[in-house]
Amino acid sequence: MPWYRALTRLSNGVDRWGIFPAHRLKPEALRILKGKGFIAPVVAPPLAALVGWADREDLLHAAGVETLTDLLDVENIPGVEAETLKMWITEAKALLSVDNCTSCKRR
Repeated sequence: MPWYRALTRLSNGVDRWGIFPAHRLKPEALRILKGKGFIAPVVAPPLAALVGWADREDLLHAAGVETLTDLLDVENIPGVEAETLKMWITEAKALLSVDNCTSCKRR
């Protein structure tokens, strides 16, 4: 599922720079907000590009997870405990955060 980043605070409660899944908005609202430059698709790196994720890569690929945003849509992965998966998803969200971006325009 596509994920988007709010480039301004949205009236539905998404803060500026926050990420959210496409299904949170109606398709027409997505089109309008993209057209006005209020949101942008999140472009996530492949897992292979992430330091420290090599030991997880095989399990994640077997579950169809290729990028960080793919991981955000997963509810369970065979062989991975629920708490571990929750931790990985939290880590993925942090990596996608603007706080970790060294070239983002934040103001």
